Amino acid sequence: AYYMIPKVIGRPIHSYYLAAIGFWTLALFYSWNGGYHLIGGPVPAWVITASIVAGVMMIIPVLVTAVNHHTTLRGRFHMLRYSPTLRFVVFGAMSYTLVSLQGSLMAIRSFNKITHFTHYTVGHAHFGLYAFFTMVMFGCMYYIVPRLCGCEWRSAYLIRLHFWTAAYGILFMVLALSVGGLVQGLLLADPAKDFVNEILAITKPYLVGRSLAGVLLSVGHVVFAYHFLMMTLQ
Repeated sequence: AYYMIPKVIGRPIHSYYLAAIGFWTLALFYSWNGGYHLIGGPVPAWVITASIVAGVMMIIPVLVTAVNHHTTLRGRFHMLRYSPTLRFVVFGAMSYTLVSLQGSLMAIRSFNKITHFTHYTVGHAHFGLYAFFTMVMFGCMYYIVPRLCGCEWRSAYLIRLHFWTAAYGILFMVLALSVGGLVQGLLLADPAKDFVNEILAITKPYLVGRSLAGVLLSVGHVVFAYHFLMMTLQ
């Protein structure tokens, strides 16, 4: 994202100083992340506490990066309409901000108590891996492949179809898993609730929604694969 955004809009990154702060604070805090997923597990308490602190401190590199990307794009947002690379990469960069802030929220013990061992954590993982990483990689492919093949992408319509099916698909999936996970966590906290007849039955519609979102993602992937094949054959 730090490479593609300035490259496409033809403007240097807003602040290399902010980029350095974002890099070193990310290197410092993120290496301690993940331990808060083991709250209540058979690990030393200090490891959990250190991970919680680092998870909350991740707000610093995340907001620094978000501000840097936003101010770099300021006055160039109209280019999102014309550049598929920029569209995918900016979507991914925005998703990085949101999923990282979500991770900081999950590090808080009182909230983690609800989301632990639920579909909410699965939604968080999909949010980070697909909405951030995969969308940025798709943006890179839309930039790299024409330069390797020596020709432009064949269809602007297929690019738009790929973007919107991927974007809506992952957003619907994360929303279904997040809401379903919160409902599931609140129900699991009540020992009077029957797991199979009540909790499972209530969360099932959210999993159906996840499956429908997966179908939408699959449509986007088939469209991209077909478009990519056309490019390489040409």
